[in-house]
Amino acid sequence: MSASGDYALQTGAPGVERMNLLAGAFAPATREVLRRAGLAPGMRAVDVGCGPGAVTALLAELVGPAGAVTGVDGSAAQLELARARMPPHVELVEADVRDTGLPRGALDLVFCRFVLMHLPDPGAAMEELVALARPGGMVVCTEPVFTIHIAEPPLPAVARMAELMMALGALRGQDWCFGLRLPGLLADRGVADPVITLTAPASLTAPFKRVNALNLVEAGPALVDAGLATEGELERTVAELEAAAADRRQLISLAGSLHAYGPTPGR
Repeated sequence: MSASGDYALQTGAPGVERMNLLAGAFAPATREVLRRAGLAPGMRAVDVGCGPGAVTALLAELVGPAGAVTGVDGSAAQLELARARMPPHVELVEADVRDTGLPRGALDLVFCRFVLMHLPDPGAAMEELVALARPGGMVVCTEPVFTIHIAEPPLPAVARMAELMMALGALRGQDWCFGLRLPGLLADRGVADPVITLTAPASLTAPFKRVNALNLVEAGPALVDAGLATEGELERTVAELEAAAADRRQLISLAGSLHAYGPTPGR
């Protein structure tokens, strides 16, 4: 996306730990979705809103050196992180996800993850995604559903974290349950009857259990400024989440995420 002061979480180096943990947690599901969507060696693909480039690198691996991949992001700091991990057949472009400037109708697969949720006009971004794909090319999107979290034994701190992130998003015109709207938005833009799957990475021991705490650490100043939580409450909730992440008998998931994909008109 374009750089925005309304983005409560950290970008660039300050947010790299959270972003890397997220990328690792969702890597198996993302790889499987791309496989089912038909991504193959030699294809041309784009990762729109690529951030530090985890999925961009995965796309490059799957299409191989005979293919071509472009990563697009509005943040120079994010692209600087991505540049270090990219092979020669990847191009990185600084641009707004709603107006990438890339050639229309030229790509075999267009990918976008955890971006539409932050935009006040996700329909404009979806129009761009569909326009970039060739006729019959695949559009693949992933967005969260923050009402879906798993904790066993039950952990009120997880529910409170989700409540706070959704409330902050609502104040800023963002939807942390955008995954529920994703299939309809795809269908409205011509990707009829998209394939839909739901993933909620969960573990007793995985490092990604810390993501729930890191969400509050990074969003903390915005939450306090908005009057949604006090510094004291945030400190207590983060401490509970960190303790739960270290507890090898506490099952915790990340937010459920909905994957939806299908071909553009023309197949």
